[in-house]
Amino acid sequence: KFVSFALLAMFIVGCDSPAPYPSGGDSDDDGGGGSNNKSYVVTGEAKDVTYKSVTLYGEVNVEIADYETIEWGMMYSSNKDELEDRNGIMVVCDDALIENAYRVELSDLVSETKYYYCAYINLNDKQYRFGETKEFTTLAAPGVDEITILTGSAEDVTYHSVVLYGELEADMSNYSSVQYGISYSTNRNDLQSANSTLVYCSESLQDNSYSVALSGLEAETKYYYCAFVYVNNQDFKFGTVKNFTTLEAPKIDGIGTFSVS
Repeated sequence: KFVSFALLAMFIVGCDSPAPYPSGGDSDDDGGGGSNNKSYVVTGEAKDVTYKSVTLYGEVNVEIADYETIEWGMMYSSNKDELEDRNGIMVVCDDALIENAYRVELSDLVSETKYYYCAYINLNDKQYRFGETKEFTTLAAPGVDEITILTGSAEDVTYHSVVLYGELEADMSNYSSVQYGISYSTNRNDLQSANSTLVYCSESLQDNSYSVALSGLEAETKYYYCAFVYVNNQDFKFGTVKNFTTLEAPKIDGIGTFSVS
């Protein structure tokens, strides 16, 4: 009887103290091994994919209060073997869980590239658990053809200066490198060539519009001009060609053109 009672007591104690982690050591994968088939962390979907960014979702399936510390986040890599060897880039999520779910936003990715990722949690600063490996592919980077560029008006024309306007019709936040300005020349054929003068605008866009002030022009001279944009450090695009004529130079005390030797 004593032996039977002792065995029964040991059985009851064992049921009250379940193993806190699934089998597999300190760095197990999805936590599904052993007798406990529950996943400690679930890898969610990849959403809002662009050519350089993505939002990844995960879900924590543990009782947070059961652990002294717990951290959740994502691991990712463009090399699947590197990810599965757990040598990918780890991004910790600093936001609180919402119904046990969280998200991680990645940026500065390479366009048209396949990435692999998985959710993870770190329990008590030593026990890592990883979710299923999933993948996504970034989009192609937008090119200059997706921008509509408009040549604006010529205003405040004098005998030696003018203010020229341009406008870009596109979501310029999609471009990592954008420069814009005005191309001008007295020869229309030179306008979109190496012989034209390109003046870059150093000011930020205002409602996708900008202006360039030119000075040092010749009086009573017709100039041709057009807006331009330069993206990705490699592609130019020019707007419609327009023209203006500078005014006659002012005379001093009725004296016209004269020369000095």
